[in-house]
Amino acid sequence: MTNHQSSPQITTAVPLLKDNEARLVKMRKQLEYMFVHLQTVRDEIMVSAVAARGDGQLQLANVLSIAVASRLFYQLKLLKKIIARLGGAVTLPEEDELRQSPAQTGGAAPGGQ
Repeated sequence: MTNHQSSPQITTAVPLLKDNEARLVKMRKQLEYMFVHLQTVRDEIMVSAVAARGDGQLQLANVLSIAVASRLFYQLKLLKKIIARLGGAVTLPEEDELRQSPAQTGGAAPGGQ
């Protein structure tokens, strides 16, 4: 009789695990969706920084590329780790690309103008 009583407890635990797994999958997909859109925002910020630098607005370009884009990149790295812990995988451009972009455009603008 004790075996019969323990069986319902095991069967009730399995649906809870499946429900939690489904929730985690849904959460991971939402985080992946957010990641893609935040990465697009970061790219748009970098393009705006290049345009500002081309217009001679160096302070604005520096704020956008160094402060805003760098902070967003750090948040994307954290989000990538969370997604990985949930079993997902997203790609993030190399950290060197973020560091090289302001230097390359900054070095080209003063010499070109």
